[in-house]
Amino acid sequence: MNMVGVIILASVVLTTGVAHAENTFRPPQEITHEGEHYKLAFQSTAPNGMKTFEYTTNDESVKSWSKLVTLNYMPRMIRNPLEWLQATNAALRREAPVPHFNMYVLNENGYARIIYEPTARFPQFESNVQKSFHQPACAGMVIYQYAVKYPPLEEGTDKNETLLKIAADNKQVADAMANNGWQPDCS
Repeated sequence: MNMVGVIILASVVLTTGVAHAENTFRPPQEITHEGEHYKLAFQSTAPNGMKTFEYTTNDESVKSWSKLVTLNYMPRMIRNPLEWLQATNAALRREAPVPHFNMYVLNENGYARIIYEPTARFPQFESNVQKSFHQPACAGMVIYQYAVKYPPLEEGTDKNETLLKIAADNKQVADAMANNGWQPDCS
């Protein structure tokens, strides 16, 4: 399962949130992430009202991306970061195989750092870092996600070394997210 599936599963757990205002999340047409420019390439709305906005760089498609920024907006779900992390943790533990993950709260945001190992369906390693925003002005929760695909292991390559490298990259992305000033536009 990819991270959009995990976010949808986690959002089902949190469907009892309360809307506070008529404001709603307004996604940008472009996002700059770590110096690279990403353009909105796909958007969708699920039956439960969850909206997904996917951004690619270098004219990649959303079906064959190497790096992807995703914004997920879940209306009527104003929860604290700990509740979001608990729901995401439960969703990740239901996956087979269970990915490697680390979750924590920093300031007013939840962070999920996830690494997927290759499977028959998804033959590449995938790193995902998510940052949650729980602002009443958004009348819901916004998740900022950055994903990177890594090539499958070459013969003779140590899997643990590869996982350690991806984990270091993953941590660096999470640290950069914590320090950047991006905020959802819900004015």
